Amino acid sequence: MRATGEALAARGCSNDRIQAGDKPDLLWEHPELARLHARLCKEFELPERCAALERKLVIMGEIRQRLLSFIQGQRSMMLENAMASFILIKVIATPHGLVAR
Repeated sequence: MRATGEALAARGCSNDRIQAGDKPDLLWEHPELARLHARLCKEFELPERCAALERKLVIMGEIRQRLLSFIQGQRSMMLENAMASFILIKVIATPHGLVAR
């Protein structure tokens, strides 16, 4: 569950902070910085890094989903075993077993 929380937090932080695909609001106020922004994006390979990060986060989400499915399957199996055990104990504890009068 901790790993799931960390994966979701990482996705939220990346969406809030990085936004490499979007132009910063500063460019609306100072359009003369657009060339500098484009050069820096190219220099630091921001679109490629953003795409790589998104792929990794998608994989983490898939792993999280499979892990949760696995945990839910284990809990279901434990519940089924417990119910079967309770029924067996009830049958054994009944004085005449399954024989009805």
